[in-house]
Parts: sequence; structure tokens; C-alpha cells
Amino acid sequence: MIGKLKGKIDFLGKDFLILDINGVGYKVFVVSEVLRKEASVELALYTYNHVREDILALYGFLSYDELLFFELLLGVSGVGPKMAMNIMSAFSCKKIEDSVLKQDPSLLSSISGVGSKKAEKIVVELKGKIGTLKGTSIFSKIEEQDEILGALERLGYKSAEIKKIIPEIPTNIENTEERIKAALKLIG
Repeated sequence: MIGKLKGKIDFLGKDFLILDINGVGYKVFVVSEVLRKEASVELALYTYNHVREDILALYGFLSYDELLFFELLLGVSGVGPKMAMNIMSAFSCKKIEDSVLKQDPSLLSSISGVGSKKAEKIVVELKGKIGTLKGTSIFSKIEEQDEILGALERLGYKSAEIKKIIPEIPTNIENTEERIKAALKLIG
């Protein structure tokens, strides 16, 4: 799996670019913001590898947070990589996150290719994944969950076991170390 690519932009297409890395060109689908860059500019992209029996494609993002958001969108049934890229090209991740937290599908339904039913479905399915804490970014919550997961796995606990108890950790505990301790109590 390719997790990150760094090289010079060789070619800019309609919704993709070719990234030249030591003479090898990688076709990477990107959001419209990235396509505003100029050819021959050095660029680093975090990548998502989309593999199906008839497709092998790379999707690239300027930040790891954007990659995480893309993966969350793919978790919504009926949203594929092209629709997710279309959504992320239309609005910033923060704006989409705010719309989801407000349970307002109108922003998403204004995007070409995303109907009102699909927009409602995205809002409903992402609402639980983003959380309802004001001022808490989706990305900081994901990073914290990954940190808890990693810490407990290093202590010998199984990933499936940890994922079951993470939602049970009281939300009033803000410190990551304290959340890990609470997770240990729940497991034990």
C-alpha cells in the first residue's frame, strides 16, 4: 500500500495529476484545490489506495486530516471515491463537519451529484462518527482514539476488544491519559 507520495507535478488533468517520483509517474486523483498548483512544483500527498477487481486508483490529499475525512465519507453506504472527492472539492472539511454537526444537509445537497436523500444519509451516518462536542474537531477525536487504541494494543489487548469499549469511555474525561486509564478499567 502506498501511504504517501512526494515528487514534482508532471501533468495536471481535469481531476487528477501525474506526480513524477524519480522518473516514475503516479496518476493521483485530487481535490480541485490541489489542481490549482503549477506543474513542476514539489508536492507531498497522503494517499488512499482504491482497489476493486476492475480498478486500481490513488487518491491524494495535502494533509492527513483530509485523508481521514475522505475515509469517513467512504464509510457512508453509497458514497464512493468519486463522490467523496466531489464533496471535498466543493467545500472545506471544516465546513462539511460544521454542516453535519448542525444536522443541516442543505450544504451537501447543493453539490452536483449529491441529491437530498444522499445528503441526509451522509449527515445521519457522519453525525455519530464526528461527535457532538462543540469545539472538538473530528480529527482530534480520531487521533485520540488511535492513540488509545495503540497504547492498549502495546499492552497486549486485542483491537476488536478495544474498539468495543472506546465508545463507553465517559465523555467528561478530557485528558488522553485519563481516558486510557478509564479504558483499562472497562476492559479489566
